[in-house]
Formats: sequence, C-alpha cells, structure tokens
Amino acid sequence: PEFKAKGGRVGLARGGDPEFPDATPVGPPFEPGSGPDPDPGSPPIMQASPQDIEMTFAELRRRLPPEVNDGVIKLIMSSEQAMIDFAQLMTPDDIATFNEKYNVDLQYPTQVA
Repeated sequence: PEFKAKGGRVGLARGGDPEFPDATPVGPPFEPGSGPDPDPGSPPIMQASPQDIEMTFAELRRRLPPEVNDGVIKLIMSSEQAMIDFAQLMTPDDIATFNEKYNVDLQYPTQVA
C-alpha cells in the first residue's frame, strides 16, 4: 500500500467522507465552495445585495464617459432593465436600438487617434 499522511482528502476529489472512503457521493456535483456543505477552505461565493451596488448619480457620472448624458444616467439608475440593456451595448446598432427603446440620445463614443 502507498504511504499517505493522516487527515487528508486523498481520493476524495469528487466528494465523500473520510470516515467512509468506500462510500460514493450521491446527487449532483457541486462547484468548490458551493453546495449544501461548502468546503471551509474555499472562498465564499460572491453574492451582491442591493445596498452593495447602489451608487449615487455623482459616482455614476464620474465613472461613465461624457458621451453618456445625464438623462441616460437617470434612466439607468431608475430602471434595472435599462441598466442591463446599457451594460450589454457593444455596437452602434445596439446603441441605436437602446435609443429607440428608451427614447434617449446616447452617442457612440468617438475614437481619439
């Protein structure tokens, strides 16, 4: 037999109980740090509560480029769906669709050479 230190989790990478090494895990696999009994050595899963993500108008104004006007900032602060749509903007067509959906005038950022 192979020498192994006592108290480890050798052979238990897919779950199990060190007291009963022949037992097999039952149920769906879980990501490390999640599931009904997370591994205490794993970092906690990030969960944001509404107060963690609240931001004032001034903070959001500082973080966004000047092309995002105050009307758009007020819109995304007042509507979760508008915030989600805003976060997913990638192309000029996306911006045009956003402008039409929310009746705003968001400009595509200009590139400085």
